[in-house]
Amino acid sequence: MAADDSKAAEGFIHVTCSSDPEQEMIRGAASDGTIEAELPAGSYQAVFESTDGRFGPMAGFEVLEETVEVWLEVPRPFGVRLLCADQRSGDGLEGARVSFLRTDLADAGIEVAERAVFSGPGGTVVAEDLAQVTWTITGSLAEYSTVTSQVELPGRWSEQLEESGELTIGTFKLIPLTRVTFELVDIPTGTDPAQFRIAHTHQGDPVAFDGAGRAVVELGRFEVPLYVKLWHPDGRESIRYLDGGLPGDGDVHEISVGGGQELEVDLRLGREVRDALPLGGAAVQVSFRDENGDAVLVVEETNDSGVFRFDGLDAKTATVSLTVVEDGWPVAWRAETLALAADRRNTCTLSVMERPLKLACVDGDGAPVPGFHAEVRHVPDTTTWIAGGACGEDGMVTVPRATSGRYSMSGSNEDYSVVAVDLPVDLSAAGSVVTVSLSPITQTLVECQVDGKPRAGVRLSMIGADLSTSFGDESTDDEGRTEPYGLVDRSRARARLESLELWAPAREIDLLPGRNVLVAFETGVVEGRLEQLASLRSLAFGISLQDWRDAGQIRIEASGGRRFRTRVPAGEYLLDTVAGEEVALHVLVGETAALP
Repeated sequence: MAADDSKAAEGFIHVTCSSDPEQEMIRGAASDGTIEAELPAGSYQAVFESTDGRFGPMAGFEVLEETVEVWLEVPRPFGVRLLCADQRSGDGLEGARVSFLRTDLADAGIEVAERAVFSGPGGTVVAEDLAQVTWTITGSLAEYSTVTSQVELPGRWSEQLEESGELTIGTFKLIPLTRVTFELVDIPTGTDPAQFRIAHTHQGDPVAFDGAGRAVVELGRFEVPLYVKLWHPDGRESIRYLDGGLPGDGDVHEISVGGGQELEVDLRLGREVRDALPLGGAAVQVSFRDENGDAVLVVEETNDSGVFRFDGLDAKTATVSLTVVEDGWPVAWRAETLALAADRRNTCTLSVMERPLKLACVDGDGAPVPGFHAEVRHVPDTTTWIAGGACGEDGMVTVPRATSGRYSMSGSNEDYSVVAVDLPVDLSAAGSVVTVSLSPITQTLVECQVDGKPRAGVRLSMIGADLSTSFGDESTDDEGRTEPYGLVDRSRARARLESLELWAPAREIDLLPGRNVLVAFETGVVEGRLEQLASLRSLAFGISLQDWRDAGQIRIEASGGRRFRTRVPAGEYLLDTVAGEEVALHVLVGETAALP
């Protein structure tokens, strides 16, 4: 064990087997810096521990049939300085606990205590006596979620270590807690609400509801819409995407667990399907969108009776499907979308007589398109049900069979060179394979003209015509144009104007091969009384604000009492007064005009 060219290091050498790190093979004193041992062939890892308890970096090595010589580094401790700050505001956080734990020693089964320090004024953290390895850094503070990160030291800060012997590694950000309150409503008589549990599907342990049917979920970093899972007392699970939005401060998000429609599903399996189903991992799923606007998925594992009862479906339509776990992932084999009657018990027979379809995605020459991610939805997308996945090397992906309804496919490959949007697909086709040709169409350009001239910097979103599935946001270039991703033939795509300071007669246009022009106009703001909407007409368009409102071409904002404000194209307007006179009104770009 050489400390440098002339001196041996005193201490201990630990050797463990990589396949069984919990069992330490050797811990030998190395007074002259070396130990010798006979080891069975295999993979090992070793580390040097100095007499004062410091560890050097871990080294891995292989033992075959010959003698192996392994050199280990001695500890070369250094200090680290960082800033602990609020992730949202960037302000430094004093009093945060920041711990450092060596991951390599823990993975090798060597017990070592973590080193914890507290941030000082301004959020400054100073840790001493660290080694040149990968560390797990964990930060925690009341009212913040605990954040853990793995950092290699000195890593990209090596030059600092050579120059000063200390590292300044930047900012460690803690995320303020967001608390969301959920309340169960329509709880069936005799059901204890405390038997329900809820959790964010990607963080935290399930939280039990209290006796009043309320539960608070604490969130750190999360995305909107929030994705939560609800466990029912009978073992059922429901998954919810809170598309309807999060509750405001002091508000609650209600979840119905007993109201709405009932649905009884009679599952019937053909012999071929029954023989192909695994012993476990099959389930009946019901997808719907509730009154909050949230996407809900209720799951119940298959049973011997073949009858499944679902309640609390506060929706007008639902999609019922049989899903089977294949290679660890649920795959839909059969699906049906049905209308739910509010005044009676709903029934559905789900007959699964054949295995699911294979969707074969091929290019214009008929060759497979591996890695293409295909998503199939029912049209209209009222239940948020979705099926599909990534195509294999053969260009195929499993999709369910369906005897009725229209279905549409959207998707893209990893680099977006091939993009399909609302491509019709037949899930009732006979046979086992449905081929979808992903032939690229000619170049598609979108040009935005504002007051007759191309305009740069206009934000557009690219969506589907049937399902409004977004496949990208674009901003026009200096020539007022943008080129969407490589759309394929038969795609039903649209471009939508997102820049709110502009007005357009049609905020969405179909995307067709070649040049597509979206016409928009500069705007100003009009304020007045609601009864004046029908009396104010645009001279340029010959239409009233009430007509625009009815057509959804302007957005009316209430400004107190019976008053309104709205953004309209700049230009000249005429107001018909109660006295039968016409009053001219000029709406200027970026300014507000008040009606008399």
